[in-house]
Amino acid sequence: MSKALVSVIIPVYNGELYLRECLESVKKQTFQNWDCIIVNDGSTDNSIQIIKEFAAKDPRFLYTSIANSGSAKVPIDTGIMMTESIWVCVVGQDDFLEPDSIELMLNRAEETSADIIYLRLLFFNEENPLGFKSLPEDSLDTSLVVSGEEVLMMTVPEWKIGANGALVKRSLWDKSTTLNKGLNLMNTDEYDTRELLSNAQIVAFANSIYHYRKHSESITAKFSIKYFDSLIIDKMLDNLFSNQFGADSPQTRLVRQYRLGEIINHQTTLFKTKKCLSGIEKKKAQKLIRENYSDIDKSKIFNESKIRRILYTKSYHLFITHTYINHLRKRIFCKE
Repeated sequence: MSKALVSVIIPVYNGELYLRECLESVKKQTFQNWDCIIVNDGSTDNSIQIIKEFAAKDPRFLYTSIANSGSAKVPIDTGIMMTESIWVCVVGQDDFLEPDSIELMLNRAEETSADIIYLRLLFFNEENPLGFKSLPEDSLDTSLVVSGEEVLMMTVPEWKIGANGALVKRSLWDKSTTLNKGLNLMNTDEYDTRELLSNAQIVAFANSIYHYRKHSESITAKFSIKYFDSLIIDKMLDNLFSNQFGADSPQTRLVRQYRLGEIINHQTTLFKTKKCLSGIEKKKAQKLIRENYSDIDKSKIFNESKIRRILYTKSYHLFITHTYINHLRKRIFCKE
């Protein structure tokens, strides 16, 4: 069990290409009272050799290996359960921190008594190594100290903050309803980040950068049935916002409008990628779409457009027909 003030958790699956750069960025932190818990999620490349190399040279690098879980959720939870640190910081295997990131986040925590401290998230890729997009949006005054609920509303319908690399009190993770529950859905961080915010009293921002490597890949390059896991996550978000703000609150209605939009997107994607899934997988995906379409309260969605309200919310079959017509009109087909 770790005893450092800050534990950096890094889930790793076949990350040999960029893992060394990630671990070096942790090693070079100006704040030294950290440990780094690396969870090898059944890698089949040279990731474990890189991990062992760092652990042999610096005892603050700790590691464990688990059977491949199929998502980042399980190794992250495994790492969190291994730590007794006051603060937790999750870093992706392809990403890296600035040398002062942890120090500046801790300084902001001391200044503000915040439960969560966010960095500025800088998206970069091979074509744009200096970055092409950043979060929070420039309009956000990052010197402000705000409530968890206020920042929670900055995550819907789209993200106005970057949650990666945030410094989070370990005690907030203890309140998580998904921690160490064996949940291996894709994009579970979409829910976890918001649940952490729902339990946070104070949130602040630090003036440092988390470098997020954005891989440019086509939708079919790594497409699988797990893409449809996000429909389950969206339903969990619906429940979270209902409990936090009330079932008929403007905040929850906004989430439901977003949720219906995602159901439409997933149905369109299913049309587009039908050749990429087996017959059983297609039936499973369609079942998920239908269940979530039927479950969602659509009574106050698309109030500004009677036609859209009829096409998308009155009948499941009309919803499917209209979505398919739009799919054909835009000529979106799966490329093998």
